[in-house]
Amino acid sequence: MADFQSAHLKEEWENRQRAILAARSERIAEDKRRRAGLEAELKLFRARNAETQAKLDAKIDDASARFADLQIELKYDVDRLEKKLGSGPKVKGSDDAAAPC
Repeated sequence: MADFQSAHLKEEWENRQRAILAARSERIAEDKRRRAGLEAELKLFRARNAETQAKLDAKIDDASARFADLQIELKYDVDRLEKKLGSGPKVKGSDDAAAPC
């Protein structure tokens, strides 16, 4: 009887150990699958982010260039108008000619 109980306990223990090891292996495999999926998503996100950032940088460069062009154009137009109409009254505390607001 003691041998039967001992053998039965040993068998139950081995079955429990196998179940624990199998569950551990499943968790490890699932973790690897999740990591691979997350890494793929991260790679895709980084690619989209780089593309979006490049587009934003291009828009900023374009806006800066247009702003600089408009500044030059406005300065040219102001200089031309001043030559044509004469300079306006000086505003107190200002070195440049400007129209009062």
